Amino acid sequence: MLESFIKEWLLQKKSRVYSIIVDTYPDELKSLKPALFRSWLAKEIDVPEEKINLNSLASALSRLRKKEQKKSLNKNAKSISKETVFKNEDFQFSTLDSNDTRASRIKDM
Repeated sequence: MLESFIKEWLLQKKSRVYSIIVDTYPDELKSLKPALFRSWLAKEIDVPEEKINLNSLASALSRLRKKEQKKSLNKNAKSISKETVFKNEDFQFSTLDSNDTRASRIKDM
């Protein structure tokens, strides 16, 4: 069903069609790379290979990689920030009952 829409949109040169292609076939595009993927997609949806723009496929693939990289960086940053925020520091507050002898910092003149 989606293949027929993609075929129609490619032939009509609709905008965002390459983003939809990447969202639909991400694994195939990553493994085959844009040039081979173009041949495979042309056979898959029965469209002439010339109707599929190779540069647009490559751009869509780079956008996908950037999106995935950004997502993984955000996950790493969140886990690191959670670890540092909740780190327990062993600071001991003094109490009135404590027998701490502290040197006076005030000197008589």
